[in-house]
Amino acid sequence: MAASSRTATLLVAALLVTAGCTAPTAVSDQERAVADRPSETAAPGTATEQPTASDPAETTTGETRTADSDDDTIEARGAPLPVNQTRVFARVQRVLGTNVTPPEYVHVVDRFDNETTATDATDETPTDNTTADPDRRPHLYRFWKLAGVEFESTLTRSERRRIPNGITTLFGGIRLYPPANHTAASIEWVLAHEYVHYVQFKNRRSAELRRALPRSTTDTSFVVRSVIEGAAVFATDAYLRRYADGDRLNSEFYTAYDRRLAPGSRQRYANRQYIAGHRYVASRIDSPARLAAVYERPPRTSEQVLHGYPPGAEPARSLPATANATGSAWRQVGTDTLGEAFVRTALENGLGESRAVRGAAGWGNDTLYTFRRASGNASYVWALRWDDAANASEFAAAFAASLDARAPAANGTWTVDGATIDVRSPGEEWTVVLAGPDEFVRGTNVTVAERNLSVAVGGG
Repeated sequence: MAASSRTATLLVAALLVTAGCTAPTAVSDQERAVADRPSETAAPGTATEQPTASDPAETTTGETRTADSDDDTIEARGAPLPVNQTRVFARVQRVLGTNVTPPEYVHVVDRFDNETTATDATDETPTDNTTADPDRRPHLYRFWKLAGVEFESTLTRSERRRIPNGITTLFGGIRLYPPANHTAASIEWVLAHEYVHYVQFKNRRSAELRRALPRSTTDTSFVVRSVIEGAAVFATDAYLRRYADGDRLNSEFYTAYDRRLAPGSRQRYANRQYIAGHRYVASRIDSPARLAAVYERPPRTSEQVLHGYPPGAEPARSLPATANATGSAWRQVGTDTLGEAFVRTALENGLGESRAVRGAAGWGNDTLYTFRRASGNASYVWALRWDDAANASEFAAAFAASLDARAPAANGTWTVDGATIDVRSPGEEWTVVLAGPDEFVRGTNVTVAERNLSVAVGGG
């Protein structure tokens, strides 16, 4: 759950080894499926309370309170809450070593008494609310699909209804969406996870991370979410070890949930922020009280998150590339950096995880250029620079194979969802993917001279 979004707490036995301890919270098989699920955005037209997504939520300050106080000062609203919400908050603060004013309320929504709430609260749309979100920039949505990312939900409505959820709201309150079969234990760790996000908001951690990164892109959004969610999972694990009885860690749920998600799906891309983010945070610090070190010196790329590199290791390579549409009917309308995490996800659709990992390895940098003309869909030039020629060749072969799995090649190109796609290797360290109308793809020239990539967009 992101401080700025709906949340999920899914589980992984593999992470028990990483975390180094068994955990509390005994949960049933149904609850084990998901909880505090990966960050989501409400479906279009939804009239639900929106998760926090901007700085105003983080600027809230106020009178501090004693972290050891268990006085019943946090208001409980809605359906009965089977745990002491104020005590849980005080314990979270002890784990984090923080001392901020408590949230205004915790509201438990009995969503199964309301068909609309139940449906809306479990709609899976896992990305954050930034300008890099494909839902907020339709041309990005189309490229994600052309590249191979699957947007259809893996879970049925019935399965989604069995997922506990939480939201940290714009006004500093916590909303919980428990399933009908919830237990006090499952509510406690979802609430603890949301309280970590609340503390992050109060301390302006999301804003701090965004300021530390160069610009808002798909890749930097993945980094921010990974740190925010990874920190919350890491801290909730510590809370469970210290205060709960059972044998399950918060972190374990995400790996268990991951196995239920389709390879190459947007849901798996979002869930990876929890899994990789937790592993990254755990590799940097040994206590939630030291989380400031990660917030203040965050990773810069999803490559660093996925591989556990510290901020100064394996920085993104320079990308000496230009894309010029002068003299054509096209005009450039935007750029983005997608990153290694995106590359892995796109390749998984049709290839499987191990081949996708190999195909994405050695990512150096990338830029997605978007072009439009007077009418019709957008067209794309995706320029990728790799660490070496072998990595570039591996990606080109893997991406071509992923396209083969979706559509047969004809005359060296593929047709996917009405768009022609071509994969070119103009230089040793370069790969360029072109996608759009046939005349756009065939009319565009790609060259490399003195290690500089030039793309001359053509076609009417």
